[in-house]
Amino acid sequence: MAEGGSGPVDWRQGKDVLQCNKYMLENGTGADVTLVVGKSKKAIKAHRSKALYDKLSTSSSAELQIPDVEPDIMDVLLKSMYYNMNKVTQVQASAVLAASLRYNLYDLAATSSEMVKDSITHDNVFSILAISYTNTNRTIKEKALEFIYKNSQRCFGSEHFKNLPMKCVEDLLKSDKINLKAERIYESVMNWAEAECLRQGRTPDVANKKTVCGAEILKAIRFVEMDAAYFMQNISRSGLLSPAEEIDIIHVILDPSKRQPQVTETSTASTSAATSSPPGDTEHQTSAKAIEMEEGPAAGTFTRSLSANMGSSAVEMESGDQPRSMMAISGAGAEKTLPPRSVIPGGPSPRPQGAHPVPHDVHLGVGRNGGQKIEIQRFKGVLSGKAYMRDNHDGISFISNRKIKLHGIYVYGSHQVRGKYNITIKILEDKVAPNDANIVLQKATPIKVVTKEIDTDGVTKQYLVEVNPPQVLKADILYTLDMLMKGPVSFYGRSGQDFVLDDDSGVMLSFAQYELALGGTNVEIGQLPGMVIEDIDF
Repeated sequence: MAEGGSGPVDWRQGKDVLQCNKYMLENGTGADVTLVVGKSKKAIKAHRSKALYDKLSTSSSAELQIPDVEPDIMDVLLKSMYYNMNKVTQVQASAVLAASLRYNLYDLAATSSEMVKDSITHDNVFSILAISYTNTNRTIKEKALEFIYKNSQRCFGSEHFKNLPMKCVEDLLKSDKINLKAERIYESVMNWAEAECLRQGRTPDVANKKTVCGAEILKAIRFVEMDAAYFMQNISRSGLLSPAEEIDIIHVILDPSKRQPQVTETSTASTSAATSSPPGDTEHQTSAKAIEMEEGPAAGTFTRSLSANMGSSAVEMESGDQPRSMMAISGAGAEKTLPPRSVIPGGPSPRPQGAHPVPHDVHLGVGRNGGQKIEIQRFKGVLSGKAYMRDNHDGISFISNRKIKLHGIYVYGSHQVRGKYNITIKILEDKVAPNDANIVLQKATPIKVVTKEIDTDGVTKQYLVEVNPPQVLKADILYTLDMLMKGPVSFYGRSGQDFVLDDDSGVMLSFAQYELALGGTNVEIGQLPGMVIEDIDF
């Protein structure tokens, strides 16, 4: 107020610089530019001072269009610019991070990046991954990749995958942690390529898709793992690959030994000793084998590049007339191998893959709600020769589209000889936000532990570990079976499915890689072949 008690009050009186800036922003005092932001084109009054406006534009126009930043995000940016308030909600975190990096608001970026690491969802994971490449933020990148590896099926099928920068797509495809069929990966890449053509103003035909993909992305698609009929129908003669490349790939599809490592024995050990001795008995363990890459006459440069990126956890090959198998398990320390397997004469046939009524040889009580119990089997075939060493855990993650009860878990039994197994299975659940299942508050929380000792006969392939009382599993939540199994060499499954659907009930289980499963089990191969469940989502 002026001296003598008359005159207007000076709004700056008693305020420091930041408080003055806050007043100017909230009241539009002295504003000389209008920001038109977001799809709604909301008008926000701002100021052309060097410290503030120059972060947004060097234009001298009295109106600045910013259509790609929504009003609530711009509000956060302006508060940070004007008076250093860096307050961000979980929902805003990824959008604020992208915008704050764009406008060099590093304090705000630091605040939002910490929140982003704990708020990754299927809807924002690819945006966050792209941000990490722009800002070379290693921590955020690792968090985003971890989420994608764990949720490969849903992430690669997302519309947001189409918006990734080329480098992100290339790096993802080169990873050996993406647990998807080669056909599904190819389809996702082609959807991305179509979107990239449109972004570049190109017609999305095969020639332009090939151009935008580039040689590295095409090499990273695991064509050699595709079904022969699928490859011939969808890719062969389409122009995506050269005739020479197609011939190379077809040779490998029809004869997988051309892409498999060649096993050379450096020492010998008794197969029977290996199968009957526990993993910890190193005196009788089968010796490690040196691995060399086979380069057959039909396996050209393109095919060998594809094979190098496969990251398969198990391979089969011929050595003379005797079929063998080897499972390379990635983890701390050197590669670990399975002993040779032999053809299994006679014995019960494996349970068929898919969803079926519980067979007569499985004895469980009737469900409380009278629901039909369903047997889920995720493998198409069975091999033998899986060893259990160094207390490595096997595991598989899955999501059900309906609320179910888990009554039992199948495990594979011993091969050729009688055996005893000590089994501990933890059922893990991702804890999510009450109002948003996409926001994971805590990963892999144990909700039940099942322990069992089983005696096996060397012939029966699967044994049921009963979950008593049955465990209720919610719909659309990621669950994991984490198993520590100690005992002799066993059977194991191959040709695993990404999902199994029961047509009668509509229950569908989608499977995903469990990153802590160092025992070799994944979507494609390994232990934990099936479950007995009950649909209770009435």
